[in-house]
Amino acid sequence: MIVSFGSNFTQRNFTWTQWKANYATKGLPFQYEENTDIYTIWTYDNQEILLCQIWRNLIPQSSSIIQEQNDSDKTDFETNYKSSGNTPLGQIDTDGANVVRIKAAKRGWNFWAIPIEITTSSLLGDMYCKDSNGTDIPGISCKIYDSNNDEITTAGALNVNLNTCIKTVIDFEPQFNYEIIGGSLRINSNPAQDIRLWIIGAPDIPAQYGGSKEFTSGVNLKFLSADSTFEVDGRVTKSLTYNSSTHEGKMRLIFKHPTGTQVNLQILIEIYRQ
Repeated sequence: MIVSFGSNFTQRNFTWTQWKANYATKGLPFQYEENTDIYTIWTYDNQEILLCQIWRNLIPQSSSIIQEQNDSDKTDFETNYKSSGNTPLGQIDTDGANVVRIKAAKRGWNFWAIPIEITTSSLLGDMYCKDSNGTDIPGISCKIYDSNNDEITTAGALNVNLNTCIKTVIDFEPQFNYEIIGGSLRINSNPAQDIRLWIIGAPDIPAQYGGSKEFTSGVNLKFLSADSTFEVDGRVTKSLTYNSSTHEGKMRLIFKHPTGTQVNLQILIEIYRQ
């Protein structure tokens, strides 16, 4: 079978395993042609054609493909992929006109806005962050620290320990890969004292190795009026990968404030996830 793509495209040939990996990463719609002998499967990536061929019956003796592997690939394609192929490459409305959309994330990924409510200088931040079933959303924590950078784990008599808190820290690390859009912070009272916010990406990795990226540097919440919002928008999504060893997908929010200051905040983090 010959499939002609024209001279404007560069064709790249892949094994089925390689082709699947590209498809999973890029999320591109794919096409296929079939006859009695072979499946020809391809997708477009800008000016490139990513192509794979799988024999439907016995493969030629001249082929370098192993029959057993080809049969496994054929079964995988027919069982898990074939029904998703040959979808329209563009979108049209009921009038037959092309629909143009800005692509914000990978194909099939869903938007998720995660609200985190905390109170500074309180144990675990008195954090509230739950799903619709009332279950705590995993991968999110809040800790408080004194001037020696020691974590405060008990309130103490008459909240003596809480009154030494100068730093409240939220760690956001979902246990999956995600794309972050941005976020916002809302405060329900105007603090009279300085409460400053830093946002750090990959805080467990030293800056010399590409981590500890500072995305927000000391924004003072004192200048936010009650019920006003501080918004962070990177303009485009940023892909973050979960890694339990390096914690490269972690985001850290650091609030520094006078000792014992308690302020109610809601942080909204907007992401795309699979």
